[in-house]
Amino acid sequence: MNNIKQENKVSFCSFIPQRLKVESHPELINLPLNVMFASFATENGQNAMGSVIYQPDSHSYKDNEDKQEMCYRNEYDFRHWLRIIYNRKDKSYSGLKYYNNECVGSADGADWDGFFQHFTMLGLVKGERCKLEIINKSKATE
Repeated sequence: MNNIKQENKVSFCSFIPQRLKVESHPELINLPLNVMFASFATENGQNAMGSVIYQPDSHSYKDNEDKQEMCYRNEYDFRHWLRIIYNRKDKSYSGLKYYNNECVGSADGADWDGFFQHFTMLGLVKGERCKLEIINKSKATE
């Protein structure tokens, strides 16, 4: 668990999560199992990837005739959290990313794949606690 500094070049990536499938609660299918964010950067002169998975906070689940929503928590630091909203009327999604209860990023999308591609492309917030992996160049690219 580290903080990625994102010193130089930053590359973006996105992730499309699996749907939350709970046999006893089929209504949860509109929400993700978890949400992953990652960022690539140079760390101490080496290529690195920082990643974190946000896990569902089942106690935060809300459901009414207009929308479903649930919060997801950074597995390393609960000060970082997400709010995922499924809007029933137009079958769209909204997501907000928070640090210390301040919104640091958001995205909206008309469908599952498009929404999560844009939302997770936000990547990590500078200083966000994450798993840090050094990425070595393959011999084919040297």
